[in-house]
Amino acid sequence: MHDGPFRPEDLVPHREFVVATCTRFVGDPARGEELAHDVLALAVERVGTFRGDGSLRTWLYRMSRNLCFNAIRRHGELLTADGVLDGPDNALTLAYQTLRREERDALVREAAAALTPDEQEVVLLRYVEGLPNDRITALLDLPGVGARATLQRCRRKLRAEVERALVARGHGTSFLRLTSGDRPS
Repeated sequence: MHDGPFRPEDLVPHREFVVATCTRFVGDPARGEELAHDVLALAVERVGTFRGDGSLRTWLYRMSRNLCFNAIRRHGELLTADGVLDGPDNALTLAYQTLRREERDALVREAAAALTPDEQEVVLLRYVEGLPNDRITALLDLPGVGARATLQRCRRKLRAEVERALVARGHGTSFLRLTSGDRPS
């Protein structure tokens, strides 16, 4: 619990924690430092939204996690790291590689929107945080379903979304080995 009103100087003792959290999420110390700066600036800006129901550290962690997760999604690092678009003979990969970087980033952002927030969280914990599936299952309380099944579902969704988006961008089915039942109408 928090006593009294939150002040910007209350953030000073938490700076290293925010930097470490952001660095752990993005895997790059320089990028983690940049994002930590953004988190602390956002915390100062949102000073009035801190209710004090939990600790300041927990509030900063959630803010760090959300900001880092959004940064990762924006840059497409999340989806290409797990092999969704990999494979030497994969026609989908070839089509994806012909796109300019801006088009690829937009394509990945569009595909990521197909995932639910819970699915995005599982992907983040597995491929960014590097947590094992059993730990993710326990952390997110996924009994019965499990992280492995969720990740498999995410891969199918992402592949379908990328294929749909490539066809919609005019890359046609020559890039994608679609069956007649998979072709867009």
